[in-house]
This record gives sequence, C-alpha cells and structure tokens, in this order.
Amino acid sequence: MATLDTLFPGLAARLIDRFGATASLETVTKIDDLISGKVSETTDAAEIKITPPEPFTIGLIDGTLVEAGDMTTLVAGQGMATAPSANRDRLIFAADTWQIVAVDPIYSGDSVTAYRLQLRS
Repeated sequence: MATLDTLFPGLAARLIDRFGATASLETVTKIDDLISGKVSETTDAAEIKITPPEPFTIGLIDGTLVEAGDMTTLVAGQGMATAPSANRDRLIFAADTWQIVAVDPIYSGDSVTAYRLQLRS
C-alpha cells in the first residue's frame, strides 16, 4: 500500500469532522412476527459528520436511478462501525429525513476513504 493510501482515509475523516455538518444516521431493522403477521421496526441512531447535502447535477438525473430532488453527501469511511446501507438506513439532517438509496465507497488503496450517499426524501 502506498503512503498516500494510508494518509487519505484519516485526512478525509479530519476534514469532514472539522468542516462538515452534524447529522444522524438511523439504522432500521425490520422484525417480522410470523405469528401475528405484523412487521415492527427498531431504530438505532448514531451522530455522524457529513458534507452538506447537495443536489445532483441536471445531467445525472435520469428519472430512474437518480430522480429530481435526490441529494448527495459524503461521510468519512474511517471510524464507521459499519458501512451505511442503501434502502435500510436513513439520514436526518437539518430536520429533513432522507432515505439512503445508494452507497458508493470511495477507496484509497484497500481502505474506504469515504462513502458517497444518494439521498431521497
């Protein structure tokens, strides 16, 4: 592994921590009760730092994978207990709740430097 590959994950974490915004990452677990047929949810929340969400550029909006109104943000990979999960986890930022619909890891060598999240309201 190159020297830069060991430096970038920590650098990304420090920059996002210093200049980023505070958000809440909610991990949702659905529990099926086979007897009653009901589905219940449990939610675990963790405070994280993110880059402020921004809209996708017009050229990326295709109406299928990326819809109008979708937002993107980065969260540092270093220090995450588990990677955010698409279609399970939610992000709460500035009183808005966003469903995470896609998670793209950004690698530096073998390490995940950051996760790019696609958010949908």
